[in-house]
Amino acid sequence: MIIFHQQRVRRQLCILLAAAAWLTIHTTTTLADEVGTFTVVKGSVDSLRELANAPIPAQVGLGILMDDVIRTKHRSRTRLKLIDNSVLNMGQDYMMKIDQYVFNADKKIRKGVIMAMRGKVRATVAKMKHQSADSTFEIRTPTAIAAARGTEFIVNVDSSLRSDIIVLDGIVEVRNRNPDIHGNVLVKAGQYTKVTFDQPPSVPEPMPTAQIQMLIRDTTPDSGGTTSSAAAQQLSAQSATTSKKQTAAAATTTVAKNHSSTSAIATQAGKHPLTQPIAAQQTQQSASPVATLADITPVPPPPPLMLTQPLQPTPPALQNVAPSATSTPPAVAQPAVTQLAPSLLTVPVTITFAP
Repeated sequence: MIIFHQQRVRRQLCILLAAAAWLTIHTTTTLADEVGTFTVVKGSVDSLRELANAPIPAQVGLGILMDDVIRTKHRSRTRLKLIDNSVLNMGQDYMMKIDQYVFNADKKIRKGVIMAMRGKVRATVAKMKHQSADSTFEIRTPTAIAAARGTEFIVNVDSSLRSDIIVLDGIVEVRNRNPDIHGNVLVKAGQYTKVTFDQPPSVPEPMPTAQIQMLIRDTTPDSGGTTSSAAAQQLSAQSATTSKKQTAAAATTTVAKNHSSTSAIATQAGKHPLTQPIAAQQTQQSASPVATLADITPVPPPPPLMLTQPLQPTPPALQNVAPSATSTPPAVAQPAVTQLAPSLLTVPVTITFAP
């Protein structure tokens, strides 16, 4: 009996040890597969998992596994904190998949590959001291690959699958995802580049301040629209300061031009006697010589009118002209005008009526 009881106890102990070992292995594997957690959830956000029968609604503290597909619906945003303290801020209507994320703090190795399918995401990559040369952090889109180290940048995939990469801090290397399309560019803070299917990345160029601020707001899940990183705040402040300086310089130039125009007008107006002060006018008048009666030369009277030819008498009016029965009385005679007899002015007119 005693031997049988000891064997039974040993058997139960073995079962308990096996169960504990399985539980430990299962827990370790689950924790190792988690690559991050949700830290902020605004609106409708979910996670598509391979072994799950339905989308898993996102909530603060929910773990994220490799190969999970994260989706944000309309007017929804979220933030993920990855295992290396990197942060992903996702705007509305966004979808991405975590293809790979491995981090080893002891060996200073990080290999992260995020597949951005649509929408906007702002990535703040945690800085690592003395990180391995093999460490990578890439966001891949249908058209581009953006590789960064310890920087902050925004990736926007529009409806035509064109990819825009905007750098807020640090430097990001961008190339086309198609290996047959050669050419890569280095995008610095405040610049952006765009990538399409059949073209290499465009030449980096500065992005307007208003657009940068709008993209930061679109990828900020916090209420109130505050940015989540010091680099984004610094870039926004620098852009705002630059804009204010440009506005002030333009205003100063305008004032100088107006002052110059006003001075020119005033100079021209100062030459006109009506715009001069009364005292100045009096001074000019007192300085000019005053004419006296003695200085005025008398004007001689005009010579008398002399007639060199006698005046012709006015011809008398025609008289003794027999008036015609149809004529009118003769008009008053005018000088130097010859009048004809009324009979000569009478013209016979014959009127014939048709039968």
